[in-house]
Amino acid sequence: MVEAWAPIEFDVVAYRTTGTSVVKVSDECNTLLDDHIVLTQQFSFSPHKGPFETRITDWETKLRLVQEVLSEWLACQRNWMYLQPIFDSEDIQRQLPAEAKRFSAVDKLWRKTIKAVTAAPHVLTFCDDDALLTAWSSANEELERVQKNLADYLETKRAAFARFYFLSNDELISILSQTKDPNAVQPHLRKCFEAIHSITMTGEQCEMSDMISAEKEVMPFDTPLQPKGSVELWMGEIETTMRRSVRKETETGIADYKVQARGDFMKSHASMVAISVSQLDWTSCVELAISDGGCDGVRQYLETMVAQLKELSLLVRTKLSKLQSKVMSAIIVMELHARDVVERLIEAGVSRTGDFEWVSQLRYYWEERESRFGPINMLVRMVQSKQCVVFNCSDGLDYKAMGKFFKGLSTAGAWACFDEFNRIDIEVLSVIAQQMLNIQSAIIQEKEIFEFEGSQIRLDPTTATFITMNPGYAGRTELPDNLKALFRPMAMMAPTL
Repeated sequence: MVEAWAPIEFDVVAYRTTGTSVVKVSDECNTLLDDHIVLTQQFSFSPHKGPFETRITDWETKLRLVQEVLSEWLACQRNWMYLQPIFDSEDIQRQLPAEAKRFSAVDKLWRKTIKAVTAAPHVLTFCDDDALLTAWSSANEELERVQKNLADYLETKRAAFARFYFLSNDELISILSQTKDPNAVQPHLRKCFEAIHSITMTGEQCEMSDMISAEKEVMPFDTPLQPKGSVELWMGEIETTMRRSVRKETETGIADYKVQARGDFMKSHASMVAISVSQLDWTSCVELAISDGGCDGVRQYLETMVAQLKELSLLVRTKLSKLQSKVMSAIIVMELHARDVVERLIEAGVSRTGDFEWVSQLRYYWEERESRFGPINMLVRMVQSKQCVVFNCSDGLDYKAMGKFFKGLSTAGAWACFDEFNRIDIEVLSVIAQQMLNIQSAIIQEKEIFEFEGSQIRLDPTTATFITMNPGYAGRTELPDNLKALFRPMAMMAPTL
């Protein structure tokens, strides 16, 4: 066995641009170590071990020590490789000085040990060292403490700006490690703000002036922003400015709709504004037609709608940009649906605005500088910068990840649709039921701050959660009764569009 270990050495490989290396332990080494430990134990049980008992005991002790050293070393290597690029950032070092100092001590041990193992890479000789085991064990304890404090630090950033809950730890760290460069947030905006692809930043101060969708549609901010202070603070200012800017653009659109030709209006305004304002006008016109002429008034308005649709059909045949074509397609779909609704109102003989056939429809109103939209529209399109997150569930989802998700939803007031919800394991679903009950109870009690998963978080009562599920499929779970009680079931049918 001693001879078998003679050629077994560490493979020392340079790691990125760190100026140091990492070690690789071959499968042959691991297999040999396990086999020799088992074989040595068999020798120790032999009735003929007498003359060799001391050698057998010493050999087993050595192999056990090597195994423990390798285990602690490789565990430290995984943690070191994860934390090294994080604490290589001056921004992180400045924000977490105590953790940076702890990591620096481990980093010195790492570099010193790597230098030594490069000079003497024989596995059995190098790892037969009690002091090395103690050093790696202490290093792992330090790195675990650093990771815990780092996670707590990230939690404070998420608590300050709730939409950071929609980012993974690595994504948030990549932002925090480049706080001097506001452009570092650009790749992550899509996760923080649905439908926002980027923000226009100009000059040395990175002044922010517009938000841009993935389709390159631009909506200007009502006032330019300067990213000053902590990133979570100016990200919060971006969110506030987005809401204010969308509100201002919608107000402007409502005024322009009254004076512009309809085709010109649709082409000159953002898609969200064009669709919202056209539906506001539709709601107003239908209610006016019902109030003035009852069912006959609705018939007359139907003729107006048909004429408007013909106008749009002629408009789409003209030379439009790719973006304008998308906008017009969306508007035509919405207006075809609106026409079908009006036809159903006529069939039902609606004569009052309080009739069920009209009250049951999705209607748009503008009241007290706020746009009020029903849930169907919220699921289809971001309105007033409110976010709806669609998340595809899997059996790998745990309650910790869901808890982080719920924190972001509750604080941001966002909506979420969890697709194929019943793919989650039954044990996790039971915990999720308690998490959701906690949130719903806080909303019912009209709390502004409530305790969730050990943290005090702010509550925006407009948050809402929806789930979809396909019962009867393989790998699907029956929802627990306490979770079913939190939702109102709806059976899906073929749409009428």
